[in-house]
Amino acid sequence: GVAPQLKEFVTHYFPNDASLGSIPMTATPGTPVMLSLPVRASGYALVAPGDWGRRRSPGEIQAALQALIQAEWGLRMALYEYTGMEGDYKILLRKFEMKSGIAAEKLRLSAYNQEQQLVANRNATDLYTASASLALLRNTAILIFDALHEAPPKVLGVANDTMGGVRAMLKGIKAAADLAFGIAITGLDVSRYKVELNAGEVQMEMDRLQMTEDAKSEVVDLLVELQQLMWSEGSKLNTVIAAVEEMRAASDRVRTVMQAGLAIMAQRTVFNQRVASTTTQMRYEDYTFRVTHTEALRKYQSSFDLAARSAYLAGKAYAYELNLPDNHPANATPLLAEMLRTRTLGEWDGVSPVVGQGGIAEQLAILKTNFDTLKGQLGFNNPATEVNSFSVRAELGRTGLSSRVNADWRTKLETWRVPDLWNFQYQNSGVNYGYVFRRYCRPFAPESAGAQPALVIPFSSDIAPGKNWFGLNLAGGDSAFNASNFSTKIRSAGVRLDGYNNTAMSQTPQVYFVPAGADRMFLPNSGTLADRSWNVVDQRIPVPFPISPSNLSDPDWQPYSGSANGFFEEIRKFSSFRAYHDAGGYSPAEMLSAGRLAGRSVWNTQWVLIIPSVALLNEPANPSAGIDTLIYGAPLPGFTHATAGTVNRDMLGVRDIRILLQTYSISGN
Repeated sequence: GVAPQLKEFVTHYFPNDASLGSIPMTATPGTPVMLSLPVRASGYALVAPGDWGRRRSPGEIQAALQALIQAEWGLRMALYEYTGMEGDYKILLRKFEMKSGIAAEKLRLSAYNQEQQLVANRNATDLYTASASLALLRNTAILIFDALHEAPPKVLGVANDTMGGVRAMLKGIKAAADLAFGIAITGLDVSRYKVELNAGEVQMEMDRLQMTEDAKSEVVDLLVELQQLMWSEGSKLNTVIAAVEEMRAASDRVRTVMQAGLAIMAQRTVFNQRVASTTTQMRYEDYTFRVTHTEALRKYQSSFDLAARSAYLAGKAYAYELNLPDNHPANATPLLAEMLRTRTLGEWDGVSPVVGQGGIAEQLAILKTNFDTLKGQLGFNNPATEVNSFSVRAELGRTGLSSRVNADWRTKLETWRVPDLWNFQYQNSGVNYGYVFRRYCRPFAPESAGAQPALVIPFSSDIAPGKNWFGLNLAGGDSAFNASNFSTKIRSAGVRLDGYNNTAMSQTPQVYFVPAGADRMFLPNSGTLADRSWNVVDQRIPVPFPISPSNLSDPDWQPYSGSANGFFEEIRKFSSFRAYHDAGGYSPAEMLSAGRLAGRSVWNTQWVLIIPSVALLNEPANPSAGIDTLIYGAPLPGFTHATAGTVNRDMLGVRDIRILLQTYSISGN
């Protein structure tokens, strides 16, 4: 059949492809025939993603795939025409079967009709013969009766009728003659009737023969058409085979182009591997060269970065001390920017930088020259010094000093009590200063020793006309700094406790005085008293060591850590210092011994004064005993520091807390 031939060709040309299967020859005409084609263009996963865009010109693989698609559609059309011919063949077969059946049925009916007609003719002949015979007998009987009727004499009486016998004989002869002629005529009539019936039978036979010839002619036409269709099956099959061969050729072309592409990719891979190998070798050679020949340069770069950082910090100190406006020719900002850009040290005359050769040395020389010129103009060589005492009770708490026993003062001190310094977090005016004690203070005891109660007195300072140092309106007995000086800074600081009971508490109490906010200063030569804020980070600046040739030749020597005694990132925390009191002898010079705040502006956005309880009195049963005694006085008789609480005391606490500052002021012109 057709299907096995197609399957044979496909199997022959595509032995490694999927099975083609069989084509059902009994399919309904017009029903699609499902084929498992050996190759399809969709089987090649060479479709680029849509976001790659469109190529300017198609490649060989794309062209081969297009040809494969065309061949695939050609095969589909050939198969469609072939399967259509199969439908036509089935229709003709069905038509042949129907025509043959109809013709056979017509012939059968005609034969049956002819047979029945013959039977009817025979019966009709018999009946016609019987009818004619009966009519003849009837006429003969009538004649016989007439003869017998003439035989008796017609004269009655004594007359004798001698002619009766003659008449009877004549009648008998007539009857015999009529019978003879009647038999002959009846035989002729029956023969004529049979001839007429036979003529009808002959016509029926002629009609049947004509019908047979017509049926033969139609069947022959159908057979001829079937023969022509069968003859065209070969050409249709050849078309399918040609389409299969064309598709196979297109598929081979795709495979060939793909193999060529894969070969190019393999060549490129080998080339890339060679290039990568060569590049890797050269990189290692270059790396080895750099490691072995640029170690001194690396150490030089590290040393240079260390020097640049120190120079930059010197420039920031210059900017902080002078606080020049942005439009001033000696402003440090352009010099600092140049320090960050420069990559050379410049020229040095021994230990002094020289202008003219660029680099860090030139920027430092310009800074030094500017400062030497401006320190006389701004008044750095003629500062105004003074010592001031500021009352926390009167000037900050606004509580009168008329009496040592003052409930308002005790209430004010109570608002500053903190149960644990380790967990004290301070916020003010939207600024979160964090855990102040952890961040700014060097602890006096490890955190594992437990909670440390204290008095924490936060406040901000100000230098403004009509304001005291705490930023409140200037009142009688208040102290303030001169706003006409552009800079007022601390030389030394101290704290004094007035009305301190040195018999109930330590003779040498310790306190912390920490600047947690930003320093503020006026701009020199500013007629509008414009000011600027500085976020000062009190960090440790390592002292550089001299670098010897042996350091440069030592592979383990690191300039950043080996040329200085420490790191820049170390933050210097404030230690506590002794607070003096008015019980016993003292001198102002002793009270102003804390110099850690030297150089800081007295104008700061946030100060914190911390008085730890354990620095006043250590009572294990009552960690807050020192603060209780400082605020409420010594325990009454019969009570101890552990049992007195804040009620059973003599209420003779500290009368005042005074902050003493020795300062120097620069006029600014």
